[in-house]
Amino acid sequence: MMRRISCELHGADDVDYQRDIFGDPTVLGDPKAKDNLVHLVTSIIDLQSKSDFELDLDFPELMGGGRHMSTAEARALHRRWADQAALVLHSHTVSGAMLSGSLS
Repeated sequence: MMRRISCELHGADDVDYQRDIFGDPTVLGDPKAKDNLVHLVTSIIDLQSKSDFELDLDFPELMGGGRHMSTAEARALHRRWADQAALVLHSHTVSGAMLSGSLS
């Protein structure tokens, strides 16, 4: 899913997928596929909506950037990624509906 998001975001060619988890609702009949998409969507929503304090509690790994990246920079990087991922997911029927809360 991460690779597909990156390819679509940047207009790069990617492989043809046998199962379209972003656009085919029948794929969600597979519990693993649904779990993966729900986890991705939940992470995106959390990164977009939670306060800095809440992110620090829920994603403590963001605070360990060391001397190369401050916690604020790590948060900003992850929030940018969430916005970019959401842009791609909103362009597909299933993932867009799940991200907007109209499909659970």
